[in-house]
Amino acid sequence: MVLKRKQDFDRASEDYAWKLLAEVSLSEERFEEVKDYILEAAATEEVQVVEEEEHADIVVEDEVPLYDSSKNTIMPLCT
Repeated sequence: MVLKRKQDFDRASEDYAWKLLAEVSLSEERFEEVKDYILEAAATEEVQVVEEEEHADIVVEDEVPLYDSSKNTIMPLCT
């Protein structure tokens, strides 16, 4: 276990570690819910990437970059 302050480390015990783990742990049911949510979000992201790749050849004339990496500056919204 890594603790930020030395005094916290000095006071730490096995009981403290178990209490800390209990606070940040998920039940199996909640873990499954979170896992399903993440997998669903990942699948949605994959669909968006495929759609973006399919439309990559479409040119948008009005698009103005907000950041010019070659100049390391933020571009104004109005020109």
